[in-house]
Amino acid sequence: MKKTSLNNYMKKAAGYTIDQTILIVAVIAVLITLIIASVGWDLLNRTSGTKLASYLKQIEESNGGFYARQGVWPHIAVDDAGVIGTPNGEHNIAVLAAQDSVSGTNQYNERWKPLLSGFDISSNGEQVSHQFGSGGVISQQTGTCDDGKTHLIITMEDVPLTEITNADETIDGEIDESAGRVQYTDLVTDIQDMTYCANLLN
Repeated sequence: MKKTSLNNYMKKAAGYTIDQTILIVAVIAVLITLIIASVGWDLLNRTSGTKLASYLKQIEESNGGFYARQGVWPHIAVDDAGVIGTPNGEHNIAVLAAQDSVSGTNQYNERWKPLLSGFDISSNGEQVSHQFGSGGVISQQTGTCDDGKTHLIITMEDVPLTEITNADETIDGEIDESAGRVQYTDLVTDIQDMTYCANLLN
């Protein structure tokens, strides 16, 4: 008698069939994949923005390193050379990445050192490019920032908006296209130029 009731109980409490178990595992796997994909995509976007912020900081630190080695800011060294053609913002960045000192001048040769390693520099040594999105040119000029003081202002052309806004949030603590150290045109255009208020000039 006990054996029969135990068998009946076992039949009622037998659990899931193999088909049901496979279905449950498949549903759980799909849910986990969706969660990982959404979190992973967000992390990739944030990492990219952090990479852009690091990129900008590296240029800023290279400007400071150039000043420490040469006693002048990069744009002054480019102006002193006077043989690159008309000095411009692209040359002010290229001088940081160049393997050799600014052509036509000897006063910087002795302490010359390329400070922007790993950046893409053109074959003529006059242009440095970034690799965000489809890439674009980097330049820098002097200008006035939000603090009303003169700084070196880095310009990066053709940068994806998502990377700019992530860098803006990383550097300035909020997304605001017209205020702070990172500035750009708007929050709509997918690819646009951006500026970064870098070194304070003394």
